[in-house]
Amino acid sequence: MRSWMLLLLGVTSATTSCGGADGDPTGLNEGTLEVLTSTTGFDPDPDGYTLFVDNGAPRPLSTNGADTVTSLSPGTHTVTLAGVAPNCLLGGENPRNVEIAAASVTSLQLHIACSQPPAIFVSAATTGEEPDPDGYGAAVDGGVPQPLPINGSVRIGGLTPGEHDVALLDVADNCVVAENNPLRVVVPSGSTANAEFTVSCSPVPLVPPGHDIAFGRDDEVYLLSADGTTSTNLTNNPSFDTDPAWSPDGQAIAFSSDRSGSSQVYLMNADGSGQAQLTNDGASHPAWSPDGIKIAFSLNEQIYVMNPDGSAITQLTTTGGNTPAWSPDGTRIAFMGGGNFDTDIFVMNADGSDVTQLTTAPGIDANPDWSPDGTKIAFNSDRSGERHIHVMNPDGTGVTQLTFGNHSDIAPKWSPEGGKIAFYSSGTGTARLYMMNPDGTEQVPLTPSSYNATNPAWRP
Repeated sequence: MRSWMLLLLGVTSATTSCGGADGDPTGLNEGTLEVLTSTTGFDPDPDGYTLFVDNGAPRPLSTNGADTVTSLSPGTHTVTLAGVAPNCLLGGENPRNVEIAAASVTSLQLHIACSQPPAIFVSAATTGEEPDPDGYGAAVDGGVPQPLPINGSVRIGGLTPGEHDVALLDVADNCVVAENNPLRVVVPSGSTANAEFTVSCSPVPLVPPGHDIAFGRDDEVYLLSADGTTSTNLTNNPSFDTDPAWSPDGQAIAFSSDRSGSSQVYLMNADGSGQAQLTNDGASHPAWSPDGIKIAFSLNEQIYVMNPDGSAITQLTTTGGNTPAWSPDGTRIAFMGGGNFDTDIFVMNADGSDVTQLTTAPGIDANPDWSPDGTKIAFNSDRSGERHIHVMNPDGTGVTQLTFGNHSDIAPKWSPEGGKIAFYSSGTGTARLYMMNPDGTEQVPLTPSSYNATNPAWRP
């Protein structure tokens, strides 16, 4: 607790004969006023003050400085100091009268003491599982929320003494605040108060996806059952296996693996049996055509197609391409093109002709996926700072951001009927599969936070 400091005003009148023969800068019948300021304490106004003598023009005066007013007639003059911050106190009267003597200099000393402005320190202590890594917002009396870490504090100043309501905002649904929220606190004059929130979080219940989903987990390809109860390792290989892609009949899965020493495209049955290598020159990101007679894939940053047995490999792009995705009617392929730190979404005919750029935003646009009805393309983009899921029309118009927050959301995949979008997110510290509506609402987890899950692919 800091108390207001009141220091006395000192006015010193010094009559100094300047000796008319030697020259008096103020003239024989005029006096001079010297004003000196001394400011102490917390948070003085950096802009200083404004000095008025009688009804004269305003004169700037620093918080610790001096100003000289000349050519004042002998007698009483009124001095006013304006611009004193609310947390500061000027000693003595304001305005005040000062006697000016002829041919002399009068010194006026102004002492200003500043106390710490009233403020509230808002703190949060969060325990449990799956807290929101984006943190909370803290607001006083409905004001602008200030960012607050899940375990940290923030100072909110500029307050008046008295009662204030402090609200903890953006608390995740799986977390509970122990105290009243808002919390009423009393801020003493010239001091601070504390608003302490205790938050406990429980695991978010997992939701069944409704269809089997193949996905990457711990460098293997797993199968999550439609009811969400089982997760089965399909590849069972010490190499790095990822990028699962279902055949249209749901009986086979193409995937990427480096088990031969470099990334290649492999094929297996839906139960993980019959694993066979399809490519030999380095390949990844397989994608089945809707009729099941072709598999598109990435090789040396270009898009190729081949038969499901690995034959008839044909190059489609010459200017770069990755992560191909077929349109539902099989006539077009969307893909990512560009450099390492600036990529965009393109679309071309299934034979590689008529390449058209759809996105132009700076940064990374990647992992396109068509909606089953062909009216939307989902993709992830970091145009907002973090990688998040967006959707757009097939011609690149109508780009809409679906996910938000200080984390990454990647690799969207439409469900077979188009009612859901699966993706993986780093929002809880580990990569997890989530599912949401096509408008971004009802984001729910499909996998726990106990392992990393990536690259979902719905079973047709």
